[in-house]
Amino acid sequence: MQRRYVFAHRSPVTVEDHGGAGTPIVLVHGLGGSAGNWSLVAPRLSDIGRVIAIDLPGHGRSGPVHRHDLDAHLNALTAVIELHEFRSVILAGSSMGGLVAKMLAARRPDLVARLVLLAPATPPPTLTMPATPIVAARLAIRSMPVIGPAASAVLVSRWTPREQVEEKLRIVMAHPERLPPEAFERALQLATLRRTMPWANRAFAETVGSVRRTLLRRPMYLRMLAAITAPTTLLFGSADQVVPPVALRRLADHRPNWRSIEMPDVGHTPMLEVPDLVVREIEMISRTDRDHVR
Repeated sequence: MQRRYVFAHRSPVTVEDHGGAGTPIVLVHGLGGSAGNWSLVAPRLSDIGRVIAIDLPGHGRSGPVHRHDLDAHLNALTAVIELHEFRSVILAGSSMGGLVAKMLAARRPDLVARLVLLAPATPPPTLTMPATPIVAARLAIRSMPVIGPAASAVLVSRWTPREQVEEKLRIVMAHPERLPPEAFERALQLATLRRTMPWANRAFAETVGSVRRTLLRRPMYLRMLAAITAPTTLLFGSADQVVPPVALRRLADHRPNWRSIEMPDVGHTPMLEVPDLVVREIEMISRTDRDHVR
């Protein structure tokens, strides 16, 4: 893997390039995550395509922008794809990255050949159905203007970097003990590095707020969803504590033409918990495209 820094739509963005040849595969992490979230999947995908994973603005090792909203993340993702001169990609997005991926597929169908959504940020069926209450409460506080970055700083300061990673894994994974030690150490190194980045808490808070505002605008969200024409695969776990599985089932019902797979006893990050399944699904998508070309 090679790490590069590019300037994408006025955003200093980090790209992890895993090489490979064939159909471009672009991987987009979730809220507070990084390109490293794909470390169990990306190297194996390079056997079937040209693989890059990005750090969205203000996330991972990427620098800050004026405002960390979904449009800024969308613009950076679009610019990275165009800078690499990818004509049409398999786009895989996790959680908030899945929402950004949906936005790109709706606005720029020419760039997205196939869409893979891993527990994408999705409106709950009703406003009274949040994710796990403690998770919902933390996100709500951290999304508040002005208060949000300060609240993020307080929450982070309560833990050592190791404790912070362990706490996050307890939320996003049904079985954090299954994470390989090397993946944990990578997350720990990044958590330690993020504490030296003065923009980190602001980027998180602004992104949370933007996600919440977007999901509350249900008519606009549904129009965006209807505009997606790329063949799409939806993967999610029955033990997700961040995006309620009932919301993802409703999403699958809303788009019955999508391939939908609910995985028992899996949490919010399938690429960390069941990387074999994620790789197999993307391999199948890539093989289908090759067969279609033939």
